[in-house]
Parts: sequence; structure tokens; C-alpha cells
Amino acid sequence: GGLLKKWYISGMETRRFNQLLKSISVSEKSFDELYDFYARRIVFRLSGIYGRDFAEDVMQEFFFNLITGKKDYGYIKSPTSWVYKCAENIAKSKLRSKMPVEQLTDEKEYRRQYFDKPDIKEKLDVLDDVSRKIIELYYWDGYNLQEISELLQITYSAVRKKHSRAKAKLKKFFK
Repeated sequence: GGLLKKWYISGMETRRFNQLLKSISVSEKSFDELYDFYARRIVFRLSGIYGRDFAEDVMQEFFFNLITGKKDYGYIKSPTSWVYKCAENIAKSKLRSKMPVEQLTDEKEYRRQYFDKPDIKEKLDVLDDVSRKIIELYYWDGYNLQEISELLQITYSAVRKKHSRAKAKLKKFFK
């Protein structure tokens, strides 16, 4: 167990990762080194959640995006976290694209019905301004947390925490 866990969480040296990333579209060796290091880690990380076949599809799409997508990623300070986050975003996007349109429409309608009760907006007064805005953008306007993070120009982590705390605070009103 310990050796496997150490293999899984160990990351590539940050400077080396950034050098390889910068030259990935022109150097097959750079691609190969990144692929050899991260491919099985991505599959290992996602297999438990999504299944092995889906995890392998995500991993392949991740590497395809690296060589065909945006060329200047800037300097990545936490390579392993960045790789896993990109892979998880691809997985979520793939799942969303497979969701029937009716189901997405139903979810938005559910949000409106659930939060469109008399006095509900007044009950949001127990929240600070940012938390209230996050709740409104998420439940009324249908933005996801990443989009809210970009709109409000605060970190995704802060939006996620504020959303979670606001939901807990409001829970008694939604029974």
C-alpha cells in the first residue's frame, strides 16, 4: 500500500514539468516524458470514480488537448494538482455533454421552483453580500462554481467554501 501511494502522489519536479510543457508541441521526447509520467496516474486517480475505460478516454483527451490546444500555459506551480484538475474538468465536461438536454432543463427548472418561494430572497439576508451573490448566481442564474469564481474574481476554493457554508446556514429554510 505505502509504495503504491508514494508512486501515486509523487509529482514531477516543477521546473522540469514546465520545460516539458513549453516544448510539448514541438518535441516528441517532451510529450513522451510527460505521458510516461502522468498517463497512468490520471487513469489511477479517475478509475475509482468513473471506471477504467472512461478514465483512459479522459487521459487521452487530456494529452490530445496538451498538444493541440492553448500553447502558453504560463508557469504551473503545482504540476500534479494542475494535471489532475484538468483531467477532472475533462471528465465532468464529458459527463455533462452526455446528459440529455431535458435533464439539464429539468435541473434548472427545479432550481427555480425550489428557490422561488415567497420570502426566500429575504431569508438570504442572513448571508454576507458575497455568499448571497454566490447563492443567487448558482441557484437562480444557473452558473456553476467555476463560472462564479471567474465572474466575482475570487478563487474557486473560496467560492466552493462560501457556497457550502451558505447552504448549511440556509438549510433550515429549505425543508
